[in-house]
Amino acid sequence: MRIKHTRRLAAIFLMAGLLSPPPAPAATIAVGGTGGATEPMRLIGARYAASGADTPIDVVPGLGSGGAISAAADGVIQLAVSGRPLTAAETARGLTTAFVICTPYVLASSHPEPASLDRTAVAGIYARNAPLWPDGQPIRIVLRPKGESDNDVLFRSFPGVEEAVGKARQRDSVPVAATDQENADMAEHIPGSLVGSTYAQMITERRSLRMVAIDGVAPGIAAYENGLYPFGKHLHVIAARDPSPALTRFLAFMRSPDGLAALRESGLVPCPASR
Repeated sequence: MRIKHTRRLAAIFLMAGLLSPPPAPAATIAVGGTGGATEPMRLIGARYAASGADTPIDVVPGLGSGGAISAAADGVIQLAVSGRPLTAAETARGLTTAFVICTPYVLASSHPEPASLDRTAVAGIYARNAPLWPDGQPIRIVLRPKGESDNDVLFRSFPGVEEAVGKARQRDSVPVAATDQENADMAEHIPGSLVGSTYAQMITERRSLRMVAIDGVAPGIAAYENGLYPFGKHLHVIAARDPSPALTRFLAFMRSPDGLAALRESGLVPCPASR
């Protein structure tokens, strides 16, 4: 009788296991932000998953810096990657900058072999009605909307460009790209194009564009770190002031040797102290 009773209990427990609902899937960490960080964050999230993490990283495209910050403040996403720092009002909503990472800021072109540009000559390209590459092919610039964070980097990097871009905006023939992805798309399809972008976006999206050397120095992580190529863009990694344990683990991974290697492979590095 005892054997039959034991078998009956085992059958009940087995049926209970079969009929019980499956385990709930692991919650995700939603990440969004500036368009140029979308593909790098996907790659970093994949590396995090490969490390054995039990919380998937879900990258939400198309939010932009301001949209992602607002979504993080509302709890819709857990992590924002912004091309600009937090404002006082955004900080007051309970957000903080977890850390800042950098990527070389680049000029890129569809030209098959764009010549190196002198830093001081860039403003003239934006100011002229019909600038030319050294081989005579027209240079066709693409602008970003006013208020876009890339404009600030462009203006800081090249003397006189802010005024020159103002002149370029008055020409109806000069297109304006609303997003980082649209910017790169236009550059790929316009012969002789010239756009501002980031090294991280170029290499992770595998864009059919060539990055332009400045003063004879090609963009790259090593050249950026040692100061030979000094042009960089800061990306602010923003989270709630009291992040969840899952998000805390992901932030710790990004600072770990494996995480820093994943960042580097995606064209991102801790910002040089002097820049």
